[in-house]
Amino acid sequence: MGYYNSSGVEYDYVKKESTIKSRTKSLKQKPNSFWLRLAALPNHKRAFVLLCIFTFCIMNTCQSAISAIIMGAQFCSMEITWTALRSSTVSLFKHGDLRDFECYTTWDQLFSGGWFAGVTTHLWYSMTPTAYVILLHPIWTYGFEIVVGYGFMWMFGHNYAWEYEGYPLVYFDGNITLLYFPLWMVAGYLYNYAPFFGVNDRSAMALSMCSSFL
Repeated sequence: MGYYNSSGVEYDYVKKESTIKSRTKSLKQKPNSFWLRLAALPNHKRAFVLLCIFTFCIMNTCQSAISAIIMGAQFCSMEITWTALRSSTVSLFKHGDLRDFECYTTWDQLFSGGWFAGVTTHLWYSMTPTAYVILLHPIWTYGFEIVVGYGFMWMFGHNYAWEYEGYPLVYFDGNITLLYFPLWMVAGYLYNYAPFFGVNDRSAMALSMCSSFL
């Protein structure tokens, strides 16, 4: 018995893996696809991109901008790690070797993660009780995926940064999956308590050292 989404449609995991491979192959063939898509935007959408950049600039100091960029890179590293673990596990289970091993990330992931972190992180932590910051981190992540996911869909017609079609518990047009709630809690722990990983007081010294060289 398979999994079904909220519309009663059964998930096809074989089709999902095929979609992932096709998407990865496309990214390898066109490494600058993000820039090409950006250059092809109509004027009103280019203006929206400039507005996002302007918002990021006025809401951040040099140090907090570095923090946001680091967080965007962390989103990318998480995607690379997760896709590598998933593809290697599936390949070992199916074939006994790593013939289907693949890992990837995108420019979309890097810039959208950095932008959202820069715009929302300070407000989020000022409103979130310290005792619940890990438990509530998935809410912040889902907010990121919904806002940025729909933003990409409006700009490019598709969210190239991530997709959850084919997974159970998928909502908001495939932009989030509740299946990853525990994973986002782990990410919340890393961002807040792992030394030199997060964008909080525990990593402020490292960020200060980085910004001092600029």
